[in-house]
Amino acid sequence: MRHQIAKLVKDGLYKEAIALYTQHHSASIPPTNFTFPYILKACAELHATSHGQMLHAHLLKAGYTNKHTTTDLTNMYMKLGLVGSAGKLFEEIPHPSVSILNVVISGFSQNGLFEEGFRVFKLFSVPSLRVDSVTVASVVSACGSVVNGVQVHCLALKIGVEGDDYAATSLMTMYLNCGELGSAARLFGLIENKNVVCYNAYLSGLVQNGDVDVVLRVFKEMHGLLDEKPTVVTMISVLSACGSGKCMRFGRQLHGLIVKGELDTDTNVGTGLVDMYSKCGSWQCAYSVFREMGSNRNLITWNSMIAGLMLNDQSENATDLFVKLEREVELVADSATWNSMISGFSHLGKADEAFLFFRKMLSCGVVPSSEVPTEAYILMAAATLSASTGAKGALSSISRSIL
Repeated sequence: MRHQIAKLVKDGLYKEAIALYTQHHSASIPPTNFTFPYILKACAELHATSHGQMLHAHLLKAGYTNKHTTTDLTNMYMKLGLVGSAGKLFEEIPHPSVSILNVVISGFSQNGLFEEGFRVFKLFSVPSLRVDSVTVASVVSACGSVVNGVQVHCLALKIGVEGDDYAATSLMTMYLNCGELGSAARLFGLIENKNVVCYNAYLSGLVQNGDVDVVLRVFKEMHGLLDEKPTVVTMISVLSACGSGKCMRFGRQLHGLIVKGELDTDTNVGTGLVDMYSKCGSWQCAYSVFREMGSNRNLITWNSMIAGLMLNDQSENATDLFVKLEREVELVADSATWNSMISGFSHLGKADEAFLFFRKMLSCGVVPSSEVPTEAYILMAAATLSASTGAKGALSSISRSIL
């Protein structure tokens, strides 16, 4: 049974693995100590809470309660979001191993409990415990500030893993998230065996910080030195940089690489191309990519194309596309879609159209999102209409709708 279940889990057939385990359990065929880790992983991947809790009971009944199964159980509970159950298991261990410490710290971080993860690290990382690069990577993700991050960096130096690709990539990501580009660049330079994951983390962080020139330079270096092919994540980051920096020529070259690498069928990459061409002022190229995507388009793709048309003063085409989305596609416009139309008309000085779409949005039951500044654009449109006799009444109506 062990080998069958292991193969199913390795192939991603989690439901089948659980079904086989249940079948054997019903037939009173005893599991082995090596069966449970695979089933627990399957439960975590499927978010099958009830199955996971049932397996926990089976483990206790079968007497398979050792440090390895406890670590696997703790990991499963963390991935299921049952932090309390995971914490209870951890508290019952008198002398935690570094492996379960890593699982607990990483689990707290995955569930957004960063302070708790860092507290556990400080409490249990005693001198006798041999922490490793996984510990560094786990606890770095729990750092809520650069001050804590520097402490972990010092630990990495102390145990000699600063140049380890796993630990260094995590530390580099922490510095990028904190806006410490110099420290991130130094760590990136220290990594001897750079891989695509390392490059992707660096590129993504640079994009997040708006450092377009460095993004393009690092990508060129990656393309020239790395044997691994760029991934979808790579292309999305570099496309974003090209759009932000209006680097049309580089964007076209990147488009060629995407087609050559057969990544053009990916929805996120296609959407990235639409956004890049739109921001570079070539709405025709953006629309060509949009049409070629066909059934690979999602609502984000449509929103990107509509916003791109508005950005390039193509309000009529944007309106046509909006109407087509409502009538011909099995998608429903969200607050971002409406915002693209309203803000686009406002920026173009077409206040009447902006008001029309705002009122239509409310009539469709769409509430302006707190993340989308629709109200600000409506007020802009109202200001444009300030000379008209009905502007005051319209503005009052808008205020009531917003409040």
